[in-house]
Amino acid sequence: MIIDFHQLAVHDEKIMEEYIKAMDSVGIDKGCIMGMILPEKVKEGLKKMYELWGTTTTIPSSFIEDLWLNKPADNDFVSKIVKKYPDRFIGFAWVDPTKGKKAIEEIEHAVKDLGLSALKISLPQFKMYPDDERMYPIYEKAVELDVPILFHGGIVGPSPYSWAKVTRPIYFDSIARDFPRLKIVVAHMGWPWFDEMFGVARMNDNIYIEVSGRVLHKINAIRKALFYEITPDKLIYGSDTSPEVLPSHFTTWKWLLNELGLSKQDIEKILGGNAAKLLKIKA
Repeated sequence: MIIDFHQLAVHDEKIMEEYIKAMDSVGIDKGCIMGMILPEKVKEGLKKMYELWGTTTTIPSSFIEDLWLNKPADNDFVSKIVKKYPDRFIGFAWVDPTKGKKAIEEIEHAVKDLGLSALKISLPQFKMYPDDERMYPIYEKAVELDVPILFHGGIVGPSPYSWAKVTRPIYFDSIARDFPRLKIVVAHMGWPWFDEMFGVARMNDNIYIEVSGRVLHKINAIRKALFYEITPDKLIYGSDTSPEVLPSHFTTWKWLLNELGLSKQDIEKILGGNAAKLLKIKA
């Protein structure tokens, strides 16, 4: 089974159907979808960023604007899409860690009532470190519910209201040790701190590395570290891109993993097996 661990939900059913067409075109079985409800201050910063520089990603700017500003998807919409296409999508709950007790209630509702299978947390927009004690009740609830957390890892766009430094891989080390049963997935390989990411994952059994985003610099880092710092059991494929870009992103990763000389079994782990294990899905 092939699973894309990082797909961006937009509050538009037609766009979500485009994801299915994109997955079908390259043989992806399931996509893990998640919304993103940003603080108003961050949205204002993003609007100014677009006015000055435009989008800084390889994702079409219209999709990014829908995702962050025009059509943000909440957990209810994600649940609706998962229920409509249960064989194709797995839902992740977006978490606002600044809500305190209400955040814990929303997590419980998302997992138990909405049927979502994991949590997505992006801390740069809230200027919070992973080992901030305000985060600990969230980790306790995730352990209780036995759901993984996908964290944004690494640099973020040039918004004045977001801190990239809070996602350095080293800050996940302490929570992995404080919560050994917490399943932690760090997105984007913690770019640009690859060596730090590999070291933290190597020393903590409960930290996994998700590889979404731009490809070539990540595959070169993996080539240097594979079987020395990390094993295929630690890597998880994700795209974090739009339906238009998804087919080329996946095809590139699949080809490059073959070029690394990995066994068929190891490639299957990276492209879905490891994700299925974390999400308790029969592959």
